[in-house]
Amino acid sequence: MKHQIGHHRVEVEADTIHIVMIGDCAPEEIAAVLRIIDGMGSGKGRCYVLADVRALSKASPETRRIAGQWPGIGRIGGTAIIGANAITRALVMLVSRASIFLSRTPKIGETYFCDTEEEARRWLDTRRVPPSAPAPPSS
Repeated sequence: MKHQIGHHRVEVEADTIHIVMIGDCAPEEIAAVLRIIDGMGSGKGRCYVLADVRALSKASPETRRIAGQWPGIGRIGGTAIIGANAITRALVMLVSRASIFLSRTPKIGETYFCDTEEEARRWLDTRRVPPSAPAPPSS
């Protein structure tokens, strides 16, 4: 299922959400993306994030706060980020750590930075857990 959120494109592909960030990311836009993730798999089981941030301009402190306080972080089995510069990498790691701390949810997925979508998809394929594996605790 495809979604357009502001200038950003979001597509749900089975257990993966593919996000292409274009321009600035406003608080209501990140909140909409997180609602889509919350709805994946009826809110249960692991999901994976493929985020292309090559065209991302900036995310406001409020946007980062919303992402950092999202309680669904424990469902993410892996996040592959395409095209992040050094500042974006640092912010992603900071928000990820804040989310884990604030939600008191153990992190199950890693974050991988890469240059191409093909590389990102290959890495996510290595992160997938067999369907018979236990689901993470619900929040």
